[in-house]
Amino acid sequence: MLAGRDTGYVVFRPLLIFNTAMGVAYAAAAVLIWRNLARGRRAAGVILALNLAMLGLVGHLFWTSDAVAVDSVRAMAFRSAVWLVIFGVLVWIGRRQELSK
Repeated sequence: MLAGRDTGYVVFRPLLIFNTAMGVAYAAAAVLIWRNLARGRRAAGVILALNLAMLGLVGHLFWTSDAVAVDSVRAMAFRSAVWLVIFGVLVWIGRRQELSK
């Protein structure tokens, strides 16, 4: 799709734009996580929420229309799961740090 070629399946352009923008957000979150745990945790939470919202949208569109390919739903589910784990680990580390003070 990015090169103008036919992918053989439906490409939901808003998802393509979302994923491109989120790539930048993922990199920014990584820097925040490295430099400041509290801010990184908030960034991971926001990213998780945005990914879950997009997963809800693409899931809805997949079930109600032909606007989204099943691979898009799977990819968003995977991204959401990864960010859920990242957020959970950051929360766990933050609590451990608070308890050790």
